[in-house]
Amino acid sequence: MKRKKGYTLLELVMALGIIGIVMIPLASSLLTSVTSNKMAETKQESKQISQEIIEKLRNLGDVKEMTMRVGAKSDQIKIKEESPLDKTKFSISGNIGDIELSGSISKQIDAGEINEQSDEYAKKQVDILFYIDNNSIRYSYDASTKKTIDEHISDAENLNLATVQELNGDKLLELIFDKDNDLKVKNDRADGTYKDIKEVAVYVKEARPDDKSISLHLEKSNSLDYISGSINSSNTPKIYFIQNKFSDVDVATGSNPGRNGKLQDSFEKNKTIKGDIDITHNIRYFSKSQRKNKGLYTIKLNLKKDNVREETVSEFVVKN
Repeated sequence: MKRKKGYTLLELVMALGIIGIVMIPLASSLLTSVTSNKMAETKQESKQISQEIIEKLRNLGDVKEMTMRVGAKSDQIKIKEESPLDKTKFSISGNIGDIELSGSISKQIDAGEINEQSDEYAKKQVDILFYIDNNSIRYSYDASTKKTIDEHISDAENLNLATVQELNGDKLLELIFDKDNDLKVKNDRADGTYKDIKEVAVYVKEARPDDKSISLHLEKSNSLDYISGSINSSNTPKIYFIQNKFSDVDVATGSNPGRNGKLQDSFEKNKTIKGDIDITHNIRYFSKSQRKNKGLYTIKLNLKKDNVREETVSEFVVKN
């Protein structure tokens, strides 16, 4: 009769060790996955709550101290003035189910400032406008007439084929003026020449990330006054940079924040300027619909759920 042979203590220890070596990374991976899912869930809830608060404020037509019901169970949150002397900053607090909510609402710009800047620039007439978003460069040009910046941007956004062309290449923009102000436009996939261009607008719809930064080259061949021998300043082209940080000065953006909520220089990696060119930068553009509002606000929400924290920042307008 044979005796059944069992496992020795050493074999059991070795087996348990192997199981432990395999299970530790699996457990770690499972924990990471659970944490990631919780973070994604909290982030989505944060966006939904923020959007719900924004829609309620828009429907109300004002931002003021109040109690608001939010969420599926209509939980109460409080919006309070941070100071009785300051009607532009508010705090948000409350609990929505198992979510702990805190945050702030601040007015960035009121209607007066919006209209003041819009009257000066949105209605300004320019010869040609370059429209830049995250993936492309296009331009609006009508040989028969000057158009306002409002009209150019509308044509570019709606791809009016009669006056708008897509440059397609997204990493290079050269604007070269000769002594008679004829403008040569060069791009990595296209180029063209336009007669007697004196005012140009460059509208950055979306701030470019570092890996899509545009190489910008501006050049003007100066013309001389034959009587005095000096440069003819009346022949100096003007370029308006809209919604772009074109200097060391940071300003908050109206619709497309760059790093840390500041306007980002989409041309910062390679930028050259030669000759006599009159440049205006840091111009904020407000669309016609935005110019009909009471103000531009920023809402910042901090959510805590199951020890997971999430912050969301959004901008919105309240209409008259």
